[in-house]
Amino acid sequence: MIPGAIAQYSQGETAMKKQLFTFVSALCIATLASATTYMGPTDLSKQNLDDVVIHGPADLQQVKAKSLSVMGPLHFKDLQVEQNAEIIGPVNNSETGKFNQIKVTGPLQVKQVTANSLQVIGPVQADNLAVSGDTVLLGPLTAQRSKFQNITVTAEKVNLTDVVANNIFIKKVDGKQPTLTLAGNTVINGSIQFESKDGIVVKGSKVEIKGQIIGGELKK
Repeated sequence: MIPGAIAQYSQGETAMKKQLFTFVSALCIATLASATTYMGPTDLSKQNLDDVVIHGPADLQQVKAKSLSVMGPLHFKDLQVEQNAEIIGPVNNSETGKFNQIKVTGPLQVKQVTANSLQVIGPVQADNLAVSGDTVLLGPLTAQRSKFQNITVTAEKVNLTDVVANNIFIKKVDGKQPTLTLAGNTVINGSIQFESKDGIVVKGSKVEIKGQIIGGELKK
């Protein structure tokens, strides 16, 4: 390659590197601008945010976010998360929430919450909870005035009052006989299945079970 060609090639390479650097820098700036990280106890009120990461206890009031990650206890009132919400810590005494996919590692105690899907490792207490997709729980469930599609739960005790659900699958807990208690105007549109083959269904007088009870015994 002749010297002039080498010089021209070097200039072209340098220009490409500058363009690449500019693009990467702009991308990094955009990413940083869209992500908000908080360290320590965090109280947020009346804010619209993009991606939110909180390391520590969080109290969120009238907050909207694109995504939410909390590593610590969470309390909320009027919280909306457009995409995924993941909480590693307890969620107690919280109300009025709208989520797409919510995952919680820790106890969940909520009312007036809607979600497309719900996954919890820990006990769940819910009032007016509506899940339009799958609910997967590792821990006991107590719910009232709620709506579910398919519930998969690993627990000894499940208590549903005035609840509408499709199918319920209760997975085996070693050494424990699972009991599903249905009360009020609860309606199960599909089947109830116990993996352990020795489950008990306690059914109130107004409860409707439209499918089969598989691997369990009905008690009224």
